[in-house]
Amino acid sequence: MVAKRLDITLEKKIKRSYCKKCKSIYGADTKIRIKSHLVIVRCPHCGDVRRFPIS
Repeated sequence: MVAKRLDITLEKKIKRSYCKKCKSIYGADTKIRIKSHLVIVRCPHCGDVRRFPIS
């Protein structure tokens, strides 16, 4: 990633818009659930699950 090479921090909005496992961008077919103060995002390509606190 560019941020690693240049030693910069990406915004939360950008960091949460792609899968960190397969590096694909989340699209319309991404499953998003809200459960007990968490946003649960499942990648449609690799099936990886990410959990983010609701802020």
